[in-house]
Amino acid sequence: MICDIARLIHCRSELDWKQVINYANSLRRIRTLFVGLFLVQNILGVKLPQEIYEKMQKDEVAKSLSEQVQKRLFQNQGCDPGILEKTFFNLKLRETLQDKARYTRFSSTKVLEQFNNKAHSFISGLKPITQKLINYRK
Repeated sequence: MICDIARLIHCRSELDWKQVINYANSLRRIRTLFVGLFLVQNILGVKLPQEIYEKMQKDEVAKSLSEQVQKRLFQNQGCDPGILEKTFFNLKLRETLQDKARYTRFSSTKVLEQFNNKAHSFISGLKPITQKLINYRK
């Protein structure tokens, strides 16, 4: 995805950055855009317009999140981040309290679904053992 963004910027020198920023703002995803642009700039060395660079620099959270992603990309930890790490990262990506609340409600639903699925698998796995115990008592 980072390479796709870099390629787009490279091939579209006439890119209307004001429109890009306005669109990201309308979706309340400007921080997400900035994280992506920080990654493109820092990893692939893509030169961004000065006004975009200056706007990005003002978002310390976006800068910090992009550093987190870079660190994880090059640490070769061999596994995906856990559910809590993903949740906190995504919460920080959200810019408004309303979006954070909406994401929290969404992610807690997903966590509960995962828990229910695991609990169901665990209980299903106990069924044969329980049957053996019942038969053993007879």
